[in-house]
Amino acid sequence: MDNLNDREEDKVLRVKTRFERVEQFIQYFSKREDIDVRSFGLNDLDSSFAKRFVPEISEAFGRQREWIGRRIKENREKYIEDTFFRFSENDAEVLNSLIEENTTVDSDDDSPAEAMGDV
Repeated sequence: MDNLNDREEDKVLRVKTRFERVEQFIQYFSKREDIDVRSFGLNDLDSSFAKRFVPEISEAFGRQREWIGRRIKENREKYIEDTFFRFSENDAEVLNSLIEENTTVDSDDDSPAEAMGDV
């Protein structure tokens, strides 16, 4: 799914919705596993068939959800910082012209606004 052009809030909402769906899916499997354990008497078996697998899946999902949540938060904070300190095109032009008036800038050097990646 291409979401690069979507608003940040839409991306976060979409990820939360996916998390909820996965959680519901895991809960469904957990209930099915409980039914199978009771129906087939798996607790009485000393076999790999008796081992529950949904708890491991649930734990792994919990860890991954936390990690993804932290990354989303970090990226949102970075996005906010980047956009907060970004020069408008007009501001960059004014800044560059003022600097050119007051200093000599080598033609090979980037302007301060260009060096900051803001133009």
